[in-house]
Amino acid sequence: ALMQELKRKHEMEVAKMKFAMEKLEGEVHQKKLLAEAAEEAKEKEKERAEAVAGGFEEEKKKLESGFLEEIAKVRAVADKRLKDNNERAEQARVEMRKELEKKQKVLDDVRRDLSESQNALSLANAEKSQLEKELEAEK
Repeated sequence: ALMQELKRKHEMEVAKMKFAMEKLEGEVHQKKLLAEAAEEAKEKEKERAEAVAGGFEEEKKKLESGFLEEIAKVRAVADKRLKDNNERAEQARVEMRKELEKKQKVLDDVRRDLSESQNALSLANAEKSQLEKELEAEK
């Protein structure tokens, strides 16, 4: 009977230990699950933060490219205006050169006419002088 009592107590102790171990294993398992869940949450938060940062980078790139596009448009308009102004200035220079050449030709014609008139006057004076001498000689 004593042996049976000891055996029963021993089985009771073993059963208590088994129960305590199962309880402990359950707690360990639960803590493992909580740790995994926390790790997953941390990963998801990190991914979300990276996505947000990536979104900011995307926005920054969009803005920068938008500014670059605007700058390019403004530069293109300025270049076009400069080209147009240069073309107009060149056209005006060509027109003024033509005008100057016309005026120079008129001036040359007037000088030639003046020279011819002076030559004719000199001839006329020489002739007059000759006629006066002849008239004087006849008297």
